[in-house]
Amino acid sequence: MLCCKKSTSPVVTKEDLFSTIRQCHQRVGHSGRAKTWDEISANYSWVPRVAVELFLQTCQHCSVCQPLKQPKTAQPIISLGFLTRVQIDLIDMSSKPDGDYKWILHARDHFSKFSWTFPLTSKRASEVCMIS
Repeated sequence: MLCCKKSTSPVVTKEDLFSTIRQCHQRVGHSGRAKTWDEISANYSWVPRVAVELFLQTCQHCSVCQPLKQPKTAQPIISLGFLTRVQIDLIDMSSKPDGDYKWILHARDHFSKFSWTFPLTSKRASEVCMIS
């Protein structure tokens, strides 16, 4: 058995690297990278951190039991009254134009949920601002 001169802990050979990392990872109860690395560092020498990270990426137990990431809940938009917040959208109707009108501007008041629509010939900012 080889031992490190500095720490007097056993040196892990290339052949035993995978099984040693697996044993330490199981000893800490599949707790993750930091605890696995602490367990390995406390008991063994010359184990590359990259090898530990590669092992943890391939651990089937950890990948199956990993919780799904929950999306952050959005902050509610608070409207204080009628026309204090308006949402505007442009709808492309160029496949079925009505004469010169190829766009529809849809505006919706956030407070009352009231909607307006306006026909537009283009989606240029000058034309959209005249309506809004």
